[in-house]
Amino acid sequence: MQANARENYLATEVMTAPPQKLQLLLIEGAMRFCNLALARWEQGDQEAAGEALTRAQGVITELIAGVRPEHNRELARKATSIYLYLFRTLVDAHMRHDAQMVQDAMRVLEIERGTWQEVCRRLAGTTPPPVEMPAEDYTPLGDLSA
Repeated sequence: MQANARENYLATEVMTAPPQKLQLLLIEGAMRFCNLALARWEQGDQEAAGEALTRAQGVITELIAGVRPEHNRELARKATSIYLYLFRTLVDAHMRHDAQMVQDAMRVLEIERGTWQEVCRRLAGTTPPPVEMPAEDYTPLGDLSA
């Protein structure tokens, strides 16, 4: 019952969200799948980790497909470069079973999430609530300046 209510809530949120919020939801989805992959590797479940990385790659593909160069060609080029980096990094991490590469992608996703949270805040004129990830899906990254 609880899972069904959560799914209904998420479906409603996606169907009513403005484009910038959808972008943020995609980035957060990629982060959840990356965290899930790391957790499954720690548990020794290579198959589940691979599936989670494949899903993260699918989300990144959606981000790439959503870039619209007709609005700002230079910004679109930069965004596409970031998303292609993320995609390649996750593919390589999957092939090599390399948790550090997933962490590297997560650092970039953290920055993207912060950027899109700010976009949402500015366009809405309010501060969005902080994103809460379940403890089992969250891996702190530490200092991002390294």
